[in-house]
Parts: sequence; C-alpha cells; structure tokens
Amino acid sequence: LVAVPKSFLKGQVLRDGQPVENAKVICRSRFYGEKEYRTNTNANGEFEIAFHPGKWFVYALAENGRWQSEPKFIAVVPEQTLSMTLDLQRAVEVKGVVKDAETKNPVPFAEVYADRQIQVGIEGEPPEWWRSREVKADEHGNFTLFLLPGKWNVSAWASYSPGHFADTSREIEVKGESVDLSDLFLQSPKKLT
Repeated sequence: LVAVPKSFLKGQVLRDGQPVENAKVICRSRFYGEKEYRTNTNANGEFEIAFHPGKWFVYALAENGRWQSEPKFIAVVPEQTLSMTLDLQRAVEVKGVVKDAETKNPVPFAEVYADRQIQVGIEGEPPEWWRSREVKADEHGNFTLFLLPGKWNVSAWASYSPGHFADTSREIEVKGESVDLSDLFLQSPKKLT
C-alpha cells in the first residue's frame, strides 16, 4: 500500500470585494460521481483543502447556493500548493414543476439538475460539462435550482416503480432575477419491439 502525496489549495472567497465567512468551497473531480473535497471559509473568507492530485473543478457556494462562483478547472500534481480567489455572484432562481407527460400529474421527489459546457482555460483541454447540484422535487413536483446566468440544459428524471423510468431535458437561457420553467414533462422511454 503506497500513500499518494496530497496537494493543497488555499485561497479566499469574496463577494463584491469583501470576504465571505462560512462559504462552502468544493473540489469536484472532472468525473461525475467521484469523491468531493469540501471545506468552509473562516471569518476572513479564507480556506485550505488537502486533496489528491488530478484534474478538479473548484467552486464556492453561499446562502444555500443563492451566491456562487464560476467553477475553475485546475490540474494538480503531487505535493503542489495552489492559491486562488473565488468571486461570488448572485445566482438566478429557476423554478418549475415536474409532471408526467401522459397523466399531467405532478411527479413527487423527481431528481432535477442542470448542466452546461464550460471552457476549462488550460491549453489543450477540451470544454467540459459542468453539472449543478442535484435537487429533489417536493411531494407536489415543485423544484428550485440556483444557476449562474447563461445557457443551461435542465433535466429531470424519476423511477415510478421497478421497470418504469421517465426523464426529460430542456435548454434554457438563465438571466434576470428568476426563471419560471412552468412544467417539465417526464417522457417514458420508447419500448423496443
């Protein structure tokens, strides 16, 4: 068993040039589903995270996602220490209701997320897909996401029972104070004959 030397990320989270206390700083692997490293900022908005080498997205959230930084992409080698500043901006509230396309009834507890392509800013690296935090619709199918301005694909899915799966996706432009998607209709996949 060989221990891989850790790498370190230090920095500060700011909003309008001022330090943000208790913001969440997250290092997420470029591969969805892998371990995330998290920490909170101190009273001066400062943070430090130890994590293993690799390629990571780093971003910050405050006030349950109402304030967010753009994700930054970093490539880290063993025992490297990087420094960065993460600037928060107000996220746009995106609301909607997940419904079944056939019955038009709300779908409780459906999973909803959004993704978009971002440039990673490292020469030779292709654009990456960035996925927002996933939220669960309430018992009436209502959901709220907080997204930074720009084009996003909003997706929802649910498994009603074993063998019954439905999903949907819609491209939207996120801007202004809030976006009301109205209804997201889940479509059952076509059966193969």
